[in-house]
Amino acid sequence: MSGEEKAMKLALEGHNFLMVGTAGSGKTYLVNKLAESLIKLGKHVQITCSTGIACSNYLKRTITDPSKARIRYVAGYCVAKVKNHYFKQKTTNAYKDDGFNSYQSAKHSLSVIRQLTEDENDLKQNSKHQDSLTDISRRQHTNRGLTSVSDSCFEFFCSLTEMILNEFSGENFSKHGSAIHTHCLNKLLNSSGIFQQFAKCIGTNTNINMTSTECTTSELLCEICELSSGVIEVFNDLLKKYLMVMFKQFRKAIKCHMHIEKTRAHRKQIKVKSLKREKIKMKKQQPKIRQTLWKLHVVQAALQTMRGHVCQIIILKCHNIQKRLKLNEQLC
Repeated sequence: MSGEEKAMKLALEGHNFLMVGTAGSGKTYLVNKLAESLIKLGKHVQITCSTGIACSNYLKRTITDPSKARIRYVAGYCVAKVKNHYFKQKTTNAYKDDGFNSYQSAKHSLSVIRQLTEDENDLKQNSKHQDSLTDISRRQHTNRGLTSVSDSCFEFFCSLTEMILNEFSGENFSKHGSAIHTHCLNKLLNSSGIFQQFAKCIGTNTNINMTSTECTTSELLCEICELSSGVIEVFNDLLKKYLMVMFKQFRKAIKCHMHIEKTRAHRKQIKVKSLKREKIKMKKQQPKIRQTLWKLHVVQAALQTMRGHVCQIIILKCHNIQKRLKLNEQLC
């Protein structure tokens, strides 16, 4: 039986054991296998590490139910930001002589973004993810200005979140360092699966009329190409915006953790300084303490000698009294 098999057997039987090994020997792989096996048996598994980044190497990071409402809210925020960007681009280039291409590009991008949003009342009645609407309804203004995304768009952002969380691992941080944002962005942009899921969100409800006799084939092809370029452009902008939001949140969590660690280190430093001060104070007071101890020793020795002299005086006086008493008896 190999060491891995022994470890698996001990863990499944509920025993405690220590696993050691060099880098690349398969410790992380074995821990993941053990966790997956225990989960399949219906056990609740939690892995603890010295840091959160170290724990990211174990198991697949998944989205919890409470966080889905937050994802839907942030998805609406990102869609609204990208929509405002294209709306400004459209209005600023509407009457410019050299702004026709930018105007058309923004127009097609806005038509793509419309496929990602849905009315709030319709979502409340027909949404498959009712629990994910709580954050938006709680944060909604009186003028109902928050953007609500469709269910397909919400599912796309959930898949995107899982992919980003898996990229925020300790291995990637140690490998890429400060370039982790660029690495994640390139990984997402080159992912065909995530783009296909985004393309499904757009649907077939576009502004292109394929049965129109007024448009020629070349015009239809140009409009289809412009729309496809708009889909790619919106996809890239949404990815960049959402990744930046998640990266800022992650950096905020790291800063909070570092602040706590810094506070602990500062308190520890204060304790060390206070101990050093006490030691220095004790060293300064040692000569005085020795001097006082020496004085006490001298006083005790003096008292002992004085006690001896006093006893001798008392004994002599007692002898004198006895002699006087004997003389008085003889005289009588």
